[in-house]
Parts: sequence; C-alpha cells; structure tokens
Amino acid sequence: MARLNNKATKKVKILWAFDPFVESEKIYSNTVKALKVFSIGKNVEIYPIYFLVPNEIDLVAATLEIFSLKSYKEAAEKKMRKFFSKINLKGLMKPQILLNPVGSKRSAIIELNKFSKKMNADFVFTSTHARKGLARYFLGSFSETLLLKSITPVIVVSPTNKITGSFQRTLFATDFSVESFLAFQILVKEVKDWPKATVILFHQTSLAVDPIISSELYAPGRAYGFMEEYLDKVKDFSKREAKKWSRWAENEGVQVEICIQNFSDRTSDAIVKRAKKSKATLIALAAKTGPKAAVLIGSIPRQIVRQAAVPVWVLYTHNEVKQLKKIKRDKIRVDLKNPHFPII
Repeated sequence: MARLNNKATKKVKILWAFDPFVESEKIYSNTVKALKVFSIGKNVEIYPIYFLVPNEIDLVAATLEIFSLKSYKEAAEKKMRKFFSKINLKGLMKPQILLNPVGSKRSAIIELNKFSKKMNADFVFTSTHARKGLARYFLGSFSETLLLKSITPVIVVSPTNKITGSFQRTLFATDFSVESFLAFQILVKEVKDWPKATVILFHQTSLAVDPIISSELYAPGRAYGFMEEYLDKVKDFSKREAKKWSRWAENEGVQVEICIQNFSDRTSDAIVKRAKKSKATLIALAAKTGPKAAVLIGSIPRQIVRQAAVPVWVLYTHNEVKQLKKIKRDKIRVDLKNPHFPII
C-alpha cells in the first residue's frame, strides 16, 4: 500500500484544511509548528486547501463587502497568499480553493475525501478553535464532521496545544482488535522516521457488565469478587498481547512502553490522563475498534481533542480492512484471533 512504502522514495502528501476568514491567523500558529515537527525525516508536500461554500458568502459579505462568488474567491486567494508568504514550511505547495457546490459541511467532507483520494494524500491536518474564557476546547463544525467522515488519517491541532520540538513520545490507545493493530502498523511505520521515537501502548480494561450481573443473580454477594477476577484475567491477556505488539514494533526500529491499567475512568479521560502522566507529545487512536468493543468514532475522539494538551492523531483503516478482506477471499490464511501477526 502506498502509505506504507519506503519514505526515502515516496513523498508524504499532507492536506491542510485551511480557512482564510478565521477571526485571527494566530489560530494556525500551532498548526504550522505541528506540521514542521511532523515533517521531520519525511519528504513532504503540504497542500493548503479551502472549500468555498456558496451559502456562506452572505455571512461574510457584510463584513468584507463581497457580493459575488468571484469576488469572494478573489478575497480568499488574497488572504491565503498573504498568510502563506510569511510562512517558512518545508514542502509547502500552492494553496488551492475548491468549490463546494452543495454548501453543507458534510458535502465539503465528501469533496475533501474525493480530493484526498485523487491526490493519494496520506494525512489531513485541521485546526480547532479555542474560545476565550472557557476551559474546554470547542471543535469547529468542519473539524467535527471531518473526524466522523474522513477516509484519510486526521491530525487535529488546537491553538492551546503544547507543541514541542519533536513528537518523540506518541501515546497509542488500543483495544487490541484487528483494526487497532492495522492502525498501530501505520503509526509505527510513520513515527520510525523521527529521532528516538517511542510509542506508549496504552490499554484500559473494560467492564463486562453482563457476566457480572449474572454472577450476582446466581451467586449473590460474589459479583465484586468475580469482577476483580475478571479484570485480572483481562489485564494478563492484554499484557501478553501488548508484548507481542511491542516486539513487532521494536523489530521495525521503534521503542515501545507498555501501559495496561484496570478500568478507572471513561475512555477519553483515561487516555488524556495517561498521556499527561507519560509526557506524551502526541495522542493517536484508531477511528474504529473491534465489532464487540466501543466504537472510537464520534464522541471519544471529540472528547479527547477537547481535553488533550497535545495534538490528536485519528487513524482510519478503511483501505487496510479492504486489503484484509481480499486476502481472505484469496484464501490466504490469516489468524484474526491473533492481530499481532503483521498482515500488512
């Protein structure tokens, strides 16, 4: 797959979802820093793109005295030229303005996915807006829809994120599903370009509510003991799986720190707390986990982005899953119960 090719011969294409009409260009200062750090060791091409939405013209026209689609586009081009002329960013390509004829954010994401596929893009960078006077982060509607509908890995940067000189320590949250391992493979093959790259493999065991309720019905008073026994067994299994994943990553040249903990907080809170405690400079997670697990698409990424002090990388495995299905159709045996097996 193109995304996993040797970086020495492949250009890494990054789409930067950009809005020239934001309240302040300072919103993008952290995104620029993140792009510089992310580009370390990679041969990158960065494409700033703006989706021109006709039904938004009226919202801006009164302020900018713009009264036609043509003048609106010209104003956007002028603002983008001015902004990017001041930026020293490796691999920065000419900004592009794309027309979103339908006018909704959802349709803009559909067009972005088409453009991403056409460009064979590897990543999409987007920014959130941190409202003054509020402790939490608020996602713009475009970024929020992008998290839900993107087919390309998304990296979300907030103006209040702490961006260090390198993304040496990436926390990867997993449930040890096949989809999660596919995302882990993508992650490892990307971060290996960074000096002294370390992945913090994090898993929080979940509570099996049905068995615990059943144990209380058939053996009153023993539910708590059963829960502790269940969590210990799950934790032992998770540690064994984590060691398999770790050995695979270390063979790829990436150091792994394993962190397995029993259930203590809701998923998003546990991930953010562990990232802070582990001094992670980036949080990564698969957009979708196993069919019997909670789906990490929608609420959990949004909650993490709102709380995290560092950028959040959401990985999608649509293409990898298709490839896996093709492998199964071709009757090549793949043990799905052992996702540590390198299937890409």
